[in-house]
Amino acid sequence: MAALGRLNDMLAIQSSADAQRCSAITRMLMERCILREVEGSDRILAGVKNLLTKYVWCQDVWVEIMMRLATVALVSAASLESVGFSVGIALVVGVMVGTLQPYTQRQVNDLQCCCFLCLAAAAAGFGLHLVWLARFALALPFLVACCQMRHPDCPEALALRLFEALEPRLAEAEALEVVVEDLSL
Repeated sequence: MAALGRLNDMLAIQSSADAQRCSAITRMLMERCILREVEGSDRILAGVKNLLTKYVWCQDVWVEIMMRLATVALVSAASLESVGFSVGIALVVGVMVGTLQPYTQRQVNDLQCCCFLCLAAAAAGFGLHLVWLARFALALPFLVACCQMRHPDCPEALALRLFEALEPRLAEAEALEVVVEDLSL
């Protein structure tokens, strides 16, 4: 009976996560619509459109600044040969990207998180003179990227492609029916 209760809890959590993901996709598409409407009249927004659309929500553009600062801090820590500082920065950035998932594409979120966590492990490996740890940590992002090639799409990217393909028809039609099939090779 306890197993059935746990299964119901897991299904409720999954249902809640799916609802949150759908809500985030809807918000993302609404922001894209607003950007497209305003970009003709506002040159500043037209110039930063690519930067804003890189993230799930336009308000997550602060992540770009944080990533630049983290990169500068990592270079400074490496030049000072401060292993602890390097590990700390890489861990904080990796956990932040993994937790917030700020990028539009799930694969970018996963790869960025993996890269920073592996960078922390590599710094620890170099600092502790564990060459095998450093080598493994530096090779792991390539393995993750290879695994991601098996599933190159995510629901957010699919929603954006469907939106861009249907946008001309949306202005002239009251309702559209879209049928999406999942094909596997």
